[in-house]
Amino acid sequence: MNHLFLNPSLPFAQTALEQATSVLALIAEDISSNNLPALSIVLDDSEYERARTAASQLSSFETILVFGTGGSSLGGQALCQLNFNNKVKFVDNIDPSVLDQLLASCIPQKTGAIFISKSGMTLETLAQAYVITEHFLQTLGHDALPHHLLVLSQNKPSPLKALAEKYSLSFLELDPNIGGRFCVFSLVGLLPGILNGVDINQFIHGARDVLTKLLNNDPEPYAQSIAWQYSLLSQGIAQHVLLPYSDALFTFSQWACQLIGESLGKNGKGITPIAARGTVDQHSQLQLYIDGPRDKWITFITCADNGLGPTLSSSAIDSSLHYLRNKTIGDIMAAEHQATITSMTQKGCYVRQIQIGQLNARTLGELMMHFMIEVIGLAAMMNINPFDQPAVEQGKILTKQLLEHDHSTPSIHTG
Repeated sequence: MNHLFLNPSLPFAQTALEQATSVLALIAEDISSNNLPALSIVLDDSEYERARTAASQLSSFETILVFGTGGSSLGGQALCQLNFNNKVKFVDNIDPSVLDQLLASCIPQKTGAIFISKSGMTLETLAQAYVITEHFLQTLGHDALPHHLLVLSQNKPSPLKALAEKYSLSFLELDPNIGGRFCVFSLVGLLPGILNGVDINQFIHGARDVLTKLLNNDPEPYAQSIAWQYSLLSQGIAQHVLLPYSDALFTFSQWACQLIGESLGKNGKGITPIAARGTVDQHSQLQLYIDGPRDKWITFITCADNGLGPTLSSSAIDSSLHYLRNKTIGDIMAAEHQATITSMTQKGCYVRQIQIGQLNARTLGELMMHFMIEVIGLAAMMNINPFDQPAVEQGKILTKQLLEHDHSTPSIHTG
């Protein structure tokens, strides 16, 4: 990957760059000491082998349903977007109309399902698991359930583990020290990826390349990335637009939004991440980005698109568009992202570009590991813990109160 910081008028504060370099040295020490298992998990192949073994149980099914939400789903979705097929389908919400349609169309005999919740207590995933297990039980019978249904969770008492034990479902343990939004390199991401035909070995090696570079005392481009963003944040600029020019990377942007928002949004501090998509959002958000307030920075993520895709037929092109003759769709995509970057930098927008070359499993592994290191480093600079999310617990408590009291309004204390 190649990183370009396209705002020479915004120099890195030397102290920020030095601090970021020191932070990265500490992160490297923690990786070496296995104190950051979400990162160090890629340094050997044990999790990959676990995922391969688990995939063998479900690989014969025509359709694999993956139930989970947030970090239990977004990383796997980002990985599976590399292959456009319909084998693995993610159900990450409890929209009743969607679940009704799913039950009506699902053929249990041809379907496997994975339920993912690190805690084993995620309400949405539990609700899905109870509905699907009952549906499969009524259609296939008790004895078939262990062949069709798989649970990923911590090995501790929980409602989800109890469900697995009740019906003898296959159960695979998740590391309690790896949080949901950091778990893409665990079974949570690897298993759906394998089932969807992604080259998971290359995905892991891409991430491993990034870690190896850091462990070999090479802090770039991470130090510059962290210092650049921290310098902006120190000026009160706290919105981060993720703008990949690839449909396959849009779910990556959603994954990164959770990683950034949930890790850094604490104690009155934080960065507001915004998922966008090129070229689509040139026609909906670009006016704001260029001509609106200077309260955000934009990360362009671009691929080597020139020469790729169908070629425009000369016979069909209007004479006023002669410059399109013999151009490929990839040529147009490349011109669009370069023109947009140039327009934004000329207008003084805060822009960085991450060039990943060819998008594949290896480069996606590099990109996701880079963002994880970047977020952990920023959290250290901001003096916050990136691995917890205390503010979301109140909503869970109130939801339980509503359900226990038949949707009556719970008392909400604001003072």
